[in-house]
Amino acid sequence: MASQSPERGRVYRRCGCRRPDGRQYGARCPKLHDGSRHGSWAFAVDLPSADDKRHPLCRSGSATQKAAETALERALESERTGLDCSEDLTIATYLAEWVRLKEKALKPTTYARYRDHVHADLIPSFGRLPLTDLRARHITAWSEAELARGRGRTAVYRIGATFSSALSHAVRTRVIAANPCRYVLLPRPVAPERICWNPAQAAAFLRHNHAHYGDQMADLFELLLGTGMRRGESLGLHWTDVHLAERMLLVRWSLTAVNNNHLYLDHPKTKASRNWVSLAPRVVAALERQAALARAGQPRGRRWKGWSSAVRTGRRCVRRGCWWSCGGAPPSSACHGSACTTCGTPPPPS
Repeated sequence: MASQSPERGRVYRRCGCRRPDGRQYGARCPKLHDGSRHGSWAFAVDLPSADDKRHPLCRSGSATQKAAETALERALESERTGLDCSEDLTIATYLAEWVRLKEKALKPTTYARYRDHVHADLIPSFGRLPLTDLRARHITAWSEAELARGRGRTAVYRIGATFSSALSHAVRTRVIAANPCRYVLLPRPVAPERICWNPAQAAAFLRHNHAHYGDQMADLFELLLGTGMRRGESLGLHWTDVHLAERMLLVRWSLTAVNNNHLYLDHPKTKASRNWVSLAPRVVAALERQAALARAGQPRGRRWKGWSSAVRTGRRCVRRGCWWSCGGAPPSSACHGSACTTCGTPPPPS
């Protein structure tokens, strides 16, 4: 028995029994009319096409006629709105695919955080739920439960922000109509006020390190406090970017650790961070001490590629359109006209 939808499509019962020739009976199985609960409910609807041919959409497996009618209504609604989401798509399947696609688009540290949120928190909590059935109340209940068991607000906010990013991607790709996280995400926690040292405190800290340790960390602290560079930018500094004669260095690398295990060398956090930095005499002295240690550790007869071998070019670099490809030294005043044509690095100060 089949029922017509008020708009389009039909709902009917079918089964997987086969004829003697191996073909399925479908909706013509004799057992479907003996009053038993044999088979399952299904729907079929013709979708619009540009080639004047039939393109039927058929789905079966519903336990009741009402469930099949609801599935048909969802299919018609998806056609009207342009959404493309199957009822069988669970949140676990969607999140696993989304985080896989993000691996090439994000920095390793960001990807590692997203991956941990997805596999350690979101999939265990929401994974079995169909993506189309996710509602704001589910996210609110999860947030309250996490806070109740002692989870920090910052951690809950970051996990929710990852979930919201994934759902926003589902909206942009027309998988769902709206992002259920949008209005129920916890407010961003207020960052605590940072207390900065005054010059006297910073000088006392540096004197203490030099007096009691005098190691590489003491010179690293000189670099951090004397230039304002980030920790990763200081650790990723190359000798070819240090020009002690001109008392300048170029920030263009940043060293980060992924899960405190794998080191990753990448560009600085922001475009403005890739710039020239002037060096104070104390910073120059610290870098000279480290340069001497680096040169002493090189095998005999091997030319050390550092600031001592850098040369001025007197003209703009043309090999890669970048300032730092000019033999590792800042260009002369003849090159000070504009920024790098490749990476946007501004010219060094005159």
